[in-house]
Amino acid sequence: ESITIHDTSLELGGDSSISIQGVSRANIYGYQILPQDLFSNQTINTLSKIIDLRGTDQLESEKEQLMGECPLGAIQRWFFEDLGNVEEPFNQSVILSIDKSVTVDIMHEAIETIVAHHDGVRFKFSNESGEWKQEYLSAASCFESIILSDDECISGQISELATLYQQKTDPIEGIVFKSLLIQLPASEQFNRILFVAHHLCIDTVSWRILLDDLETLIEQCMQGEKMSLGGKSKSYRNWVTALEALACTDAI
Repeated sequence: ESITIHDTSLELGGDSSISIQGVSRANIYGYQILPQDLFSNQTINTLSKIIDLRGTDQLESEKEQLMGECPLGAIQRWFFEDLGNVEEPFNQSVILSIDKSVTVDIMHEAIETIVAHHDGVRFKFSNESGEWKQEYLSAASCFESIILSDDECISGQISELATLYQQKTDPIEGIVFKSLLIQLPASEQFNRILFVAHHLCIDTVSWRILLDDLETLIEQCMQGEKMSLGGKSKSYRNWVTALEALACTDAI
């Protein structure tokens, strides 16, 4: 409550990662801003004027479910050149406690909405004549659920499931993102939700956005609203294409 419209975001602890989260959150509510807007207009007072000027015009980007090939980013190329054993898991994972009022159907719909909105979790990779490529799949089965009825060694059972699902990512088969809702016995206050994603499609900033989106979708459903993450922002393909163009400029 102590923050005013004239306080400076960076002085309050803002940084580049938080700015990306801010853009994502604002987009859900229909506000069209870019990360650089948050650095050049560091107060709500000045930022709101930019939003007023821009109005509701959609920023130019790929809005539909993406299909077809996407150029590899520099770090992805480095992975295949220097690390490149795609048969071994190279994942990041998150496991969270979740209220039991969040049903299987609610979680399934939320995950499907996230997968439709964040096209990068539908990447499939292939090696053609020694050259690695990635493309967007039309759909991906990312959600599963399981019921644990045995009260004995709950933590051990969860650990075994987490280990099993770490082995399930397969970039060549187009499985780069998996989620598992673990429904626990009545003796446990909360269920668990496990997410596993291959590092080719995720990083620490991505997790912040995905989990923020998940919370938003669940809240919408609990309030009787339709699940929605608003319009899409720039795609990974937009970004890599822009980097390639920049690399060919005289300045670089």
